[in-house]
Amino acid sequence: PRKASEQIEVTTMSVETEQKNYEGEETKAKDDIVDDNIIDVVLESCSVVYDGYEIASDYDGNDCVVIYYLFTNHDEETRDAALAVYMQVFQDGVECENAFFSSKNEYMENWSKQVTNGTTIRVGEAFKISSMSDLEIQVKEALSFSDKKDKMTLGIE
Repeated sequence: PRKASEQIEVTTMSVETEQKNYEGEETKAKDDIVDDNIIDVVLESCSVVYDGYEIASDYDGNDCVVIYYLFTNHDEETRDAALAVYMQVFQDGVECENAFFSSKNEYMENWSKQVTNGTTIRVGEAFKISSMSDLEIQVKEALSFSDKKDKMTLGIE
């Protein structure tokens, strides 16, 4: 009888230790994101670093903003920003639609170019805007179950 109770105590202690380790790792993962109002995040398979913006007009003449960022592939497979990064832009609390152009600049073309592991390219994504009010930009990994994301507020002129 005594050995059975010792067995249970050991098992219970082991389970508690695993729970504490799991909780500690989860807390650490949440602390990895620093709210510094700049997009500079390392995600599971890539990194994204904000690199500027410009105001432009799409093919219909609508005002839009082109957000530029540095995209680095950390995956062993080739990857493009189009399938690796999910960027959302909000203005006045409403999500901005993607903007389309009849001719794109080099960085907007880079959005769909495959890059190998460790390669960094400058990428541009365009979004329609309704005014010159501030934008909230959010970035996370596309096709991932992770909640890790980075965000920033961008004042445009």
